[in-house]
Amino acid sequence: MYAKKEHINGLAAIYQNEGWKVISGTGKYTNQFYSSLDSVVSEQTLLKLMKAQETRQNLYEENLLVAYFEDRSGNKNALIFEGVNKISDLEKDLINLFTKNISISLENIHLSADLDQTQREIIYLLGGAVESRSKETGNHVKRVAKTSQLLALKYGLSVEDAEILKLASPLHDLGKIAIPDAVLNKPGRHTEEERNIMRSHAEIGFNMLKSSKRRVLKAAAIIALEHHEHWDGNGYPKGKIGEDIHIYGRITAIADVFDALIAKRCYKEPWPIEKVLSLLHQENGKHFEPKLVHLIFENIEEILEIQRLHSD
Repeated sequence: MYAKKEHINGLAAIYQNEGWKVISGTGKYTNQFYSSLDSVVSEQTLLKLMKAQETRQNLYEENLLVAYFEDRSGNKNALIFEGVNKISDLEKDLINLFTKNISISLENIHLSADLDQTQREIIYLLGGAVESRSKETGNHVKRVAKTSQLLALKYGLSVEDAEILKLASPLHDLGKIAIPDAVLNKPGRHTEEERNIMRSHAEIGFNMLKSSKRRVLKAAAIIALEHHEHWDGNGYPKGKIGEDIHIYGRITAIADVFDALIAKRCYKEPWPIEKVLSLLHQENGKHFEPKLVHLIFENIEEILEIQRLHSD
């Protein structure tokens, strides 16, 4: 295949529900990531792609190569190169082999993405199921997750760490799955014994998650154990103080309490925002890290927008 490098324009595209999308490009297509294919190539090239898709064969024409291939899951993919010519039979065979190998690689990517999405959904469903046992809604864990992610980014954590926190925080109360209904949903005050049973959910959740090698579940184990610790050391189960409490636990703690106060629950009406902020101010340096209290006040409109988007 002969062509001067600077004269080759090429792209890779995938077909999704809304049509073909560019996922990579070179030459004049370099900056077209996720553009609609019909907005960046000629009508003639689109017709060639349609023909390749119909015949399920690669098309080789003067100055144009269109390779179409599907993986075993039916995902549609295409490679388009302009400015190529004099393709020998051997090069055509190599291109066919190359597209088959790409098909396998892309299928693995799709499977990995599907698995990742499935894991995320399972975490939200499991977190929501735990909350429903204590008469809460599944949206509580979504709001805590989104608020935790926002606070993590404002705090200075990396985008990756903030994403891990968002994915892990829905399991903060996983240990409540082992708390008897009579204790979990008791309408009145708990006895000392019942209070200890309730508090055991932190270590139960940790023990359920701690053996996982998955980064999200390892983070969830930390959150389950430490989201009831207090900045001043008066929390449980370990009585940790200040920065000895993992940042994931500190962030989830304030996000969880904020949502518990401002949202309607089976046993209470929603607090006015002024009352919520007043309590956070009172607990500044006691229950909560001062920097996180400051971030709540500083970003209150964004946090309230999360409440609106995921209301019960």
